[in-house]
Amino acid sequence: SSGINAEYGGYNLSKNSPEVKGLIDLHSFSGINFHKGDMSSIRDMLSEIDWDELWAECERVDGLDHITAFTHLLTLTVLQVSCLFSPKKGGSGGDPGKDRTLVKLKSRRKRLNRRIINLKVKGASLTRIKKMRVQTEQCVEEIRSYLLNQINTEEGEAVSKIKDNPKYFF
Repeated sequence: SSGINAEYGGYNLSKNSPEVKGLIDLHSFSGINFHKGDMSSIRDMLSEIDWDELWAECERVDGLDHITAFTHLLTLTVLQVSCLFSPKKGGSGGDPGKDRTLVKLKSRRKRLNRRIINLKVKGASLTRIKKMRVQTEQCVEEIRSYLLNQINTEEGEAVSKIKDNPKYFF
């Protein structure tokens, strides 16, 4: 990567700027959730940029040819503007759509089931196995109640959106 650091229109167009820092890959835009972004604001801000002035800025960069420098600066500019008006994608690592609480509950259930199997293999007492089964059943019940609560919450949000904007339903 280049060492381009440019100040343009009051925005620091470097890869160390707060708006750009923390993205998964600085040159792929993969860390930005464009579906929830404000596209009109992104478009407006990008239309205000004087691209000729950016090109002239790249002509003054030492050690890189103008096209490479401009490509890096263009990428960082669009990335930074996108970061200003779009949220980052969900949680770090794993599938951003997965709910951490549900994943934890399911892994706890799996651990309990493995313990039950190990206890049976080792020939543990039935009372100990029954206690583990009770814990597993409680965990299953927690998963059920969590999923029902989640469904009710999502339905409630959908109903309120439909009340606010009936076109959302269609």
